[in-house]
Amino acid sequence: MPRTPQEVFESLDFLPDPTPAAHDSDYYANFSMVYNKLTTDEHQPSKKITATGTERGPSGLYINTKVREFIICNECSKVRCLFSGRQLTEQDGLEIQHAIEN
Repeated sequence: MPRTPQEVFESLDFLPDPTPAAHDSDYYANFSMVYNKLTTDEHQPSKKITATGTERGPSGLYINTKVREFIICNECSKVRCLFSGRQLTEQDGLEIQHAIEN
């Protein structure tokens, strides 16, 4: 396989690092906004520190067939999934709706 000549390689533009959007740090800036701009790698997903010590259930619980309800988070407005290892009873459903409304 032939190698790219050094002068061609040096003239290539590389993809910019992920950069948060100015209007919302939960989103990345558009490619056209950061292309050919100096960026840093501090916002790369692999460089972010993940939360530790969070309470988690068994890994087999978090599969799509165990989703019982969808909830909109009041803090971030993202859709969250309510998982359950068993099918919810009618009483369970009523209690969940009551908890969501209050």
